[in-house]
Amino acid sequence: MNWLPNLDGINWLLKNVFPKVKQTEKSAEIHIAGRAMSTKLKSHKQDGYYNHGEVKNAEDFMSKHKVMLIPLFSGSGIRVKIIEGMSLGKCIISTSIGVKGINCTNNKNILIANSKNEFIKAMCFCIQNPDKVYEIGNEAKKYARDNFSKKNIINKLNKII
Repeated sequence: MNWLPNLDGINWLLKNVFPKVKQTEKSAEIHIAGRAMSTKLKSHKQDGYYNHGEVKNAEDFMSKHKVMLIPLFSGSGIRVKIIEGMSLGKCIISTSIGVKGINCTNNKNILIANSKNEFIKAMCFCIQNPDKVYEIGNEAKKYARDNFSKKNIINKLNKII
């Protein structure tokens, strides 16, 4: 968690979004994990906020939670964690910048939120609509399988060669 765009995103989320979500959704929780966690995030205290630090197995950690939040507002390159989450059938809330390079579809296989109010709305939607979270996660898994599986990538490379 030492990549600046990740730090900026989670700090923004904890300061601007999560308190508003907690006002209406008392059961809301945020669980974060990562290497080289900042002192600020380690010591942060907030109802419903859990910092797990570095975990042994990221896939196991992601599998325990229904929704992934990836609030990226800067940075470049493809977001491997989004693809990993999709392959695990996670409903993901991210920004347009976060999904850049991943040709996914808002409200079908991902939820895109580009502002504080959109993030609040998306997080509350996920808490209130577990069936829809499951549906979006399943669509995400299909999308990841169809576009990023090893077999699919090899087939695409063979067409180029």
